[in-house]
Amino acid sequence: MTVLLFIIIATLSEIGVRKSVLMRMVFYTGSNPKAAAYSGINVDRVKILSCMACSVFAALAGIIYLNKFSGVSMTAGVGMEMTAIASAVIGGVSIYGGKGSILGAILGLTLMALVQNGMTLFNVPAAWQDLVRYLIVLGAVTFDAIRQYFAIRRTQ
Repeated sequence: MTVLLFIIIATLSEIGVRKSVLMRMVFYTGSNPKAAAYSGINVDRVKILSCMACSVFAALAGIIYLNKFSGVSMTAGVGMEMTAIASAVIGGVSIYGGKGSILGAILGLTLMALVQNGMTLFNVPAAWQDLVRYLIVLGAVTFDAIRQYFAIRRTQ
């Protein structure tokens, strides 16, 4: 049931990102807040709505986790923020904002899950697993920064 719910939410989110005017405003605000404000977008309102949507999805994830495991410990999800960031950046979401897709983030998550499961199968210690995840994030962010630098240079 969890996988089915994930597929439904991911599909609806992808459709929303591609077709929704609000999501276009989020992309514009993320890529260049000043230009978005000059074009008539209420940047503060978009940021608040984005934080509210993030909170709703986090609450939904907590409810799904609670349903699956019949309880949630205080340390549930600790360390998962790096996996989420790495998944998004590997999937093509720009750290600088304004670029990315749900499908790309899901593919990045799949890659991170494969790496994590592979390290678990090879009995890699937890500290080394964290190091590998952090190095993947560092590499993805560095690659994104270099790509962004050359994209800016090309337009000048």
